[in-house]
Amino acid sequence: MAGWGTGAYARERNLNRPKREGLTSRFRGVSRAVYREQTVWKATAYYSGKAHHLGFFPYTEEGEIEAAKAYDAKTKEFWGRNANLNFPEGL
Repeated sequence: MAGWGTGAYARERNLNRPKREGLTSRFRGVSRAVYREQTVWKATAYYSGKAHHLGFFPYTEEGEIEAAKAYDAKTKEFWGRNANLNFPEGL
């Protein structure tokens, strides 16, 4: 017998869960993190099933944009012309 946290029932509950505000960025590959007791933006790119940590950035709008640019640079390196970028026009 499946427990409460397994199977289709758990998936259905997760689909109905409201979005957790403030934990994600408006940019692909950027998320909020706590590093050494400070809130920061963390940039991560995924390639070949592995996460590539790109760094921590200040928890400001400028820091969020810098993290998105770091993600774009690494994604271009991985995918070339086929990369899905935050700033396709180069900003």
